[in-house]
Amino acid sequence: MERRQRTTREDDRAILRTIRRRLGYQALFDVPDVEAAIDLAVQSKLSAVELNMNAPHFYPERYPRGKRRELRRRAEDGGVVLLLHANEEIDLCSFREEIRCGSIELVARTIEFAVDLGALRVTIHPGRLAPLFGVEGRYVSLFEKYPGGFANSFRDSIMGISPFLDPRVDVCFENVGPFHDPITHPLLEELWASVDIYLAWDLGHTHLLQRRDPDRGELEQRFFRRHLDRVRNCHVHDNDGKRDSHDVIGRGTADIRSYLELLAGTQTWFIFEVRPHERALECLRVFESWLEP
Repeated sequence: MERRQRTTREDDRAILRTIRRRLGYQALFDVPDVEAAIDLAVQSKLSAVELNMNAPHFYPERYPRGKRRELRRRAEDGGVVLLLHANEEIDLCSFREEIRCGSIELVARTIEFAVDLGALRVTIHPGRLAPLFGVEGRYVSLFEKYPGGFANSFRDSIMGISPFLDPRVDVCFENVGPFHDPITHPLLEELWASVDIYLAWDLGHTHLLQRRDPDRGELEQRFFRRHLDRVRNCHVHDNDGKRDSHDVIGRGTADIRSYLELLAGTQTWFIFEVRPHERALECLRVFESWLEP
């Protein structure tokens, strides 16, 4: 029994070592530009950096084509993989066509930026939370009252994005906002028949949903487990199940290690989505402690 347990622990560490080569951090406030974000990944001995495009210093228009080529070479020379997190003002689920059109344009520009930089992933929030209205003592979502409108809006947006997709970049939709609505899951499965889009699994968001709404949390878990082959990006952070605090792994109540082991055999990258950067280094220290005998 002791030998079997020791072998199991060794197998677990072998699995985690495959993940170590795909760990990165998300850059937002800690660096002034893309060049500094790449250099910080190298200094931190991390294999990837995800640029959070909400930061104005990462806006594509700040980087002409020549500079993009230079940054691509810098990342390649440093052995750093680039990923992009699209601006969160994007709303592909809005009932307003003019909002969706602007969002599609922004997604297209982000994909173009990713191709120029040699980035492998673009992660997108499907949309903003639907407006809530007080009805007889409870909040009712606009999407709840008009599920067909939500489905049509999202479907039209994805088809609008499809001409801009590039096989060199995996566009991933993150489990946040409208994604938590169960109607989104069959909609994505339907779209996969005609559009190559992927998933970004935010582990902290799933944990929070499980605590707040166990039924929906279970549905989301099952959805991701059915489609592990579609998961191409993973946001790694912890929380106490009460608020989306983006804590260092091990400080909350999420079983982060089990999730990572589940995803080890996929094509995903693992991004410590904690801030400031020192918290990502704390996550790395926790992770490396799991590799010790």
